[in-house]
Amino acid sequence: MNISGRLFWFVVCLVGFCFVFLFIFLLGRARKLVQEIHYFEDFRSMLTSLGVKRALPAARSVAEGVRVYHKFHGYERLAQQHGVVAFMIGPVPEALAAAAAEATMTWTPEQARVNAL
Repeated sequence: MNISGRLFWFVVCLVGFCFVFLFIFLLGRARKLVQEIHYFEDFRSMLTSLGVKRALPAARSVAEGVRVYHKFHGYERLAQQHGVVAFMIGPVPEALAAAAAEATMTWTPEQARVNAL
């Protein structure tokens, strides 16, 4: 996977180029660097434009990929209301990974309010 598709909504709106994502899996975790950002009207447009295999390697078709995203509660409706963002992600350089591991995030009052919704 080198594309992470998300609803363009709430905290995701704050993510920008060169941000670092921390993905937590059952057997570990991985940090990925945001290299590009693309905006779409819906998941179908995203998967058609960027390729379903790059976002969901196990999906056999765009339709199946759309069903995966729409299984999340409210995703279909929220995608129609707010749109979709695709983060092109890649490995984090070692120096940046060390700094990211030590960094702590502080929220402005407005970010804390939006994050609490």
